[in-house]
Amino acid sequence: MKQKFTEINAKVKNYYSAHRKPVLIGGGVLGLLIITLIVLSLTVFKKPAITTTTVTLGKGNVTQSIEIVGTVRAVPSATLNWTTAGIVMPYTAKVGDPVKAGEAILALEPSSVSATILQAQSDLITARNELDLLKTADTAYQGASQTLADAEASYKDATVDFNSINVYGTPLENVVVVIEDYFDAREAYWQAQSNYEATLSLDEQSQQRIDAKAALDEATAEKDKAFLKVNNTLGTYFSNTQEDIYLSYRAAKAALDEARISWEAARDKSDDIAAAEANVQALENTINGASIIAPFSGTLTDIFTAEGEHVASGDNALQLDNLTSLVVDVTVTEVDINSVNVGDPVIITFDAIANKTYSGVVTQVGDSGTESSGVVRFNVTVTISDADAAVKPGFTAVATIVTDQAMDVLLIPAAAIQTIRNQQMVIVMRDGVPTPIPVTLGASSDSYSALVSGDLQAGDQLVVTIDSSLDQAAGFMMMGGGLGGGFEERTGPPSGGQSPSGGQSQSGN
Repeated sequence: MKQKFTEINAKVKNYYSAHRKPVLIGGGVLGLLIITLIVLSLTVFKKPAITTTTVTLGKGNVTQSIEIVGTVRAVPSATLNWTTAGIVMPYTAKVGDPVKAGEAILALEPSSVSATILQAQSDLITARNELDLLKTADTAYQGASQTLADAEASYKDATVDFNSINVYGTPLENVVVVIEDYFDAREAYWQAQSNYEATLSLDEQSQQRIDAKAALDEATAEKDKAFLKVNNTLGTYFSNTQEDIYLSYRAAKAALDEARISWEAARDKSDDIAAAEANVQALENTINGASIIAPFSGTLTDIFTAEGEHVASGDNALQLDNLTSLVVDVTVTEVDINSVNVGDPVIITFDAIANKTYSGVVTQVGDSGTESSGVVRFNVTVTISDADAAVKPGFTAVATIVTDQAMDVLLIPAAAIQTIRNQQMVIVMRDGVPTPIPVTLGASSDSYSALVSGDLQAGDQLVVTIDSSLDQAAGFMMMGGGLGGGFEERTGPPSGGQSPSGGQSQSGN
């Protein structure tokens, strides 16, 4: 046997000497295969490693938001086009110039415009003369028209004064109702007071005097109640000064109603005058087709026409924008739209403006969605509150709409929240025992949710779980470590401090 073993050993040595390189390669492959199997056993075939941890419940602030990309637009904004053909006259207008509503910015050479415009210029003289004859021939109508115009001006001024005491901005018709109710209650109080004073000569036990006193008390209570309602509706104390302002408004309203009745009665030629005015306006519109006239006050942001250029009807002339009112148009998915409301604050940034943020507010939320690629989106308008000269129409903006905020509240880490039988819960260590506690949560970020209700207080130890299988597998390969578990103490947001206010970038980008 010993001799046979010696023979086999010699053959192995001879084979190894003759095949040294293939044996080394095969051994390397075998070693690599063993290492691969170890990694797979830790990452694929082994169950995820879960680390159970506790965090200390603390207070802070949390912000829930939606981040969406949109485009800046001026309100109003218009691309003005030529409505007739011709040659552009020399002009001095340039990009950046302010213009006023009704101002003629560009014009065509008179000799280059169509015969229709030339004929309209001739007809306009006759039309204006006919209109003047109709107006001057009816002095009663003219007098009534002037009275109505004066009454409208007075009513407008009185309305402005009335609105100045309407701190809450309540619709005027509602304010009028409560003030008139107060006046009625005050009149009733004065009458009850007069009736009571007439009984003062009677015995105090007189039934008439007792009834008069009861009526006075009731009238006083109704007056005080009506007066309080006026104050609450206006948002200010209804003093004698405010009453005088209201009475002036009421008088101006009555004068306006009367002037309108008189004007209607004097309209014996009003239809003819209206037809003549419409004819004049139509001719003026035709003539104005040879010019580009600003429909509103704004700033020239682009000019598409050069002087001396021959233009055709429909060609772009210039771009006019009201740069004092800029908005960002965004679209929000149906998942998020119900969390967006008019008045929500917005933080705005621009790729074109580095290291600067702007403020805004949601001013319009669409009620009708539009489907695109299987996703329903709703239009939302954000008004920029502090836009400056650096912000331009057409810029791409990132609008972060703050949909909910909670300040100085208990913050529940996202990793601590569990849902059991449709009830959100957290696990709290009570006397060393994990205890489930039902919770109601409010504003949420990626990391935290505000506690609305639940048997929790600052300092409680919340149990969270962390899947650390991948980290542990990497640690095993690099350092020869194993998989761990058990409880590990960790400090969360400090009690009374602030956690990082998180944003919740939801769908809609």
